[in-house]
Amino acid sequence: MLLVASIVCILIAYVYIFLMQVTIGWLVWFALFFTFGLLTGAGFYSFFYASKNYDAEDPTRDYCKYAAYVVWGIACVLLMSLCCCYNSIALGIAVFKTTCEYTK
Repeated sequence: MLLVASIVCILIAYVYIFLMQVTIGWLVWFALFFTFGLLTGAGFYSFFYASKNYDAEDPTRDYCKYAAYVVWGIACVLLMSLCCCYNSIALGIAVFKTTCEYTK
């Protein structure tokens, strides 16, 4: 029983390494741009939610708009970081793929 479990574990590990080697580039870039999209979407949600649900005199409307501006600022910093660190991210992906090839 222990021998079968060991073999199955090794097979699963090799399948996992193969899948990571094939998909790691897409996963990393998807995660980064999905995070940017979520931040941008959260900013729009907060901004339009405040405009629709609160009066102009209500301070909560201003707070929601301030929160939207902060979230958009964070999204801009993330986008600038992605642009500035593109080569480093691509290098990290290449290193990970090479590591996956080494373990085969």
